[in-house]
Amino acid sequence: MSRRLFVSVTVLSSMLAGAAGVSAQSIGGTITDSTGAVLPGVTIEVRSPALIEQVRATVSDGAGEYLIISLEPGVYTTTFTLPGFNTLVREGVELVGVATANVDGVLQVGSVDETITVSGTAPVVDIQNVTQQAVMTREVIDAIPTGKAFNNFGVLVPGMTTGTTYGVGQDVGGQSGQSHQDMAIHGGDARDQRIQVDGLNVTAWTVNSASAVWLSDGNFEEVQVDHSVISAEHELGGVRFNMIPRSGGNNFSSRTFTNFGLQSMQSNNITPELTAAGLPEPNRLKELWMFNPSIGGPIVQDKLWFFGGYTRQKADSYVAFYNDVDPNANVYAPSTDQGFDDQSVHDAALRLTWQASSRDKVQLFVNDNSNVHGHLLVGTALGTINVMPSAAVRQHVDSRTVQASWTSAINNRFLFEFAAGVIPNDQKFLPQNDVDATLPGVVEIFGDLTASRGIASWYLGRKDWIRHETNTNVRASLSYVTGTHSAKFGTTLQWGDDEARQGGHQFQGRNINFMGSPIQAQYSSYPVEVGETKTLWDQNYMRSYGLYAQDQWTVDRLSINMGLRFDYFSGGYPAHTMPETRWGAATSFPGAVVASWKDLSPRLGLVYDLTGDGKTALKVTANRYVDGLGTNFARDINPAMQNTTVSRTWFDGLGSAAFGIPARYCFSPAGVPDYAYLLGLAPTSPYCVPGDGIAQGDPRIVGPNGELIQPASNAAFGTPEITQFLDPAWAFGRGNRFANWEFSGGVQRELTEGMSLNVSVFRRVFVNYQAQNNRLQNAADFDPFSVTVPTDSRLPTSGQVLSGFYEVSPAKYGLEDAITTSADNFGTRKRHWNGVDVTLNARMDNGLLLQGGVSSGTTMNDTCDLSANLNNPSQVWCKTSTPMLTQMKLLGSYTLPGGVELAGTFQSLPGQQVSAFVTFLAPEISASLGRPTNSANTAVNVIEPGTMYSARLNQFDLRATKLFTTSGSSVRVMFDIYNLFNDSTPLELNNLYGSSDGGGAAWQRPQLIIPGRMAKFAFQFDF
Repeated sequence: MSRRLFVSVTVLSSMLAGAAGVSAQSIGGTITDSTGAVLPGVTIEVRSPALIEQVRATVSDGAGEYLIISLEPGVYTTTFTLPGFNTLVREGVELVGVATANVDGVLQVGSVDETITVSGTAPVVDIQNVTQQAVMTREVIDAIPTGKAFNNFGVLVPGMTTGTTYGVGQDVGGQSGQSHQDMAIHGGDARDQRIQVDGLNVTAWTVNSASAVWLSDGNFEEVQVDHSVISAEHELGGVRFNMIPRSGGNNFSSRTFTNFGLQSMQSNNITPELTAAGLPEPNRLKELWMFNPSIGGPIVQDKLWFFGGYTRQKADSYVAFYNDVDPNANVYAPSTDQGFDDQSVHDAALRLTWQASSRDKVQLFVNDNSNVHGHLLVGTALGTINVMPSAAVRQHVDSRTVQASWTSAINNRFLFEFAAGVIPNDQKFLPQNDVDATLPGVVEIFGDLTASRGIASWYLGRKDWIRHETNTNVRASLSYVTGTHSAKFGTTLQWGDDEARQGGHQFQGRNINFMGSPIQAQYSSYPVEVGETKTLWDQNYMRSYGLYAQDQWTVDRLSINMGLRFDYFSGGYPAHTMPETRWGAATSFPGAVVASWKDLSPRLGLVYDLTGDGKTALKVTANRYVDGLGTNFARDINPAMQNTTVSRTWFDGLGSAAFGIPARYCFSPAGVPDYAYLLGLAPTSPYCVPGDGIAQGDPRIVGPNGELIQPASNAAFGTPEITQFLDPAWAFGRGNRFANWEFSGGVQRELTEGMSLNVSVFRRVFVNYQAQNNRLQNAADFDPFSVTVPTDSRLPTSGQVLSGFYEVSPAKYGLEDAITTSADNFGTRKRHWNGVDVTLNARMDNGLLLQGGVSSGTTMNDTCDLSANLNNPSQVWCKTSTPMLTQMKLLGSYTLPGGVELAGTFQSLPGQQVSAFVTFLAPEISASLGRPTNSANTAVNVIEPGTMYSARLNQFDLRATKLFTTSGSSVRVMFDIYNLFNDSTPLELNNLYGSSDGGGAAWQRPQLIIPGRMAKFAFQFDF
């Protein structure tokens, strides 16, 4: 391993242990003479090829201290000069992330012409900063075996958990592509994740925690992962991925990277136990490769640089579901053709860096991105629905990222920074090519499995759906820096807009089948395409502005990190018209601001140098963060989105019953469905009629009509009536926004040179919950019912009668006048996380690097007091807690003779929480209620949350690299083996038990397993 790579990985280790800085990369320290007396007036120069101006200088203050901030990532040489003393040169200090590299100097009395040169070392303990950050430098990215997407780096942080995943959940060698995966740590909310490029947000406002841009690895110099103790520069306490674009230099250089995996290079990891559990096929590779050439260099020496790159990438994987024999049939029949998830991208990027003067630098970053996710959502469990290949969405995204920044070093004390960026993007959502978009979709309830098929999730019946988003954001700051004091004042401005255009057909909705027989029709009143014109109908906007002050003051051995942030959020929708649809008349709505919040969030961190030698740091923090919001907040209350869906109980043929005609659907003379016949038993009813698979009737009529035999779930369906409101006292208040407090305390200790240990405890407390109350219903309107759990030894509640469930009375069913307000108006809701991290980071002289550790924590949720005072008074599973869930993450590398490098990663993760949603049909619920139920079926989870988990996942990835060098160029040949031990742990299990008397044959059936052991080749050519 090269020394540079060695140092960079070591700095990554220290970052994982808990260091961070005040303003980008910084170098600082104290200068003394040989007696220990401080030396003011020393000239300090830092030099690096990473600086287009090559050198940055300052002078030590009266306490002999200095600090140089806003440096570029790279390797630096620091020179100290003072008349009457030798010149001191410290070499080889590499900067990554936002850490302050502590570079002290001891000057000897003597001639300035005499120079003493010493090698620098990367800091392993940060005695000034509290932010916890992991940093992947370019060298680290190139060295370790990963899929090279930003989320692949995030999962290597101890304690990091993953939230929503579309496609392959646990990446093996890049097979998951860039799955828009969100993450959280220490009990945080995955929705608070943000993705940034050079400190500017590139997150989609409609899916706040993900980006519609496929962020190609080759465009970036390093990836910073802020995960805990976030400074006041940022509003959220969630995981923040910040990617720093690569820049050119005074010498032309090029890097071409390519890798590939083949189906023949992957092992089959399906086991007899998995086959017996019902897994038909393993998740496996279909097509996987990447090609990324790039080049950078000077346009004008020492004045103007450029860097450009292009990426073409494919990541296709087979999933554990079969395609339909006929995707347009009313009854699901699996073929022998295995479904797959497919992703591809074309990406081009350019960065220009202009040194406008000795103190001013201007940068421009432009990225053109087009990516396709051909089967988005396939294999995903959306609530109680598993998405089949024919129901997956074809997503096409085209985006343009344009960013500009200006940095001005006004003098040695003041630094001004300004940056602005905009991302317009168009997202198109289409059904699969072989699906007839004029037909309703189908959700099929088998005896043991619920699957969505037909057309694209809930947007069934749509021909296509286009959404246009614009994300604009600005950051500006002024920093004041001395040797012992660094203050930063700034603002962040973000605004976003989105609009949807709908193209579809008049018959819109989906059918719910039970074992092939319709039992429910779901309708939507979304607008349809008129000729070739797609109707603009859903528009929303958000505005988020922040002001912050961040201060760091060092007094003797104590460093105080103080911050205060003011956040303003506003969300709403403009005036617009909902066009006429099959189920609703055209309606115009005036624009409105639906919420306007103002919040103050303090940030405090203390660092104490326990031993006075910079080798032991005690850190204590307390920080408040608001939650992440986008345009979806306004959409949830937008009148265009209200009363657009309804469910109706439906048994095909009831409206045209004729005596004596044999068919699938049978009813009693009173019109009661013959459930025995639906379950496949001998019919007992005299009325059996044919059906056509189309629900006959008008869903806008609240009462039974045609084949729609029970009241509507939404009495206002298709009307312009507004039924959802926000409480103005809450939506326009101060300090009402959902937020959380994060507390931490820990000790970071340098055990020996190059090795540090960090032990920290964390606590996260959520505050300002919201609650929705239906003012047309109260607790007295709900009738209790119980269910009998199927007798099944696998269920911890086997055979038990679970009580305490409630259903609203028929008289109040479908009525809504809902107001969202502070949960404190009704009761207390609590959610806490408590845990501990222990991490070890080692860089040894023999070339061995090892870093990582364990993280363990427990989550408590308590909604009992709140739910007791809301409409539905159910207390079932209202207070839950998880056991201590522990994970281990390790990263290591070793250099062998002959230019051979070995690197590996290991992850050991707790299993997935197990649920059992049992489907109880209407006769069972009706019998317990003592009256007819409102729904054809009711799904109930019969396992207490947090009490049952699947098997642990263990993944070990290995890379061997051979480096060939010639004059001015190098070739790296890499051979990777992912999932070395061919683990086959299920990543997703079917939590749908099926009908109460179906036997649960498919319950806990593996739906997604970690892909099998895979070998992959990669080549990198540099000159």
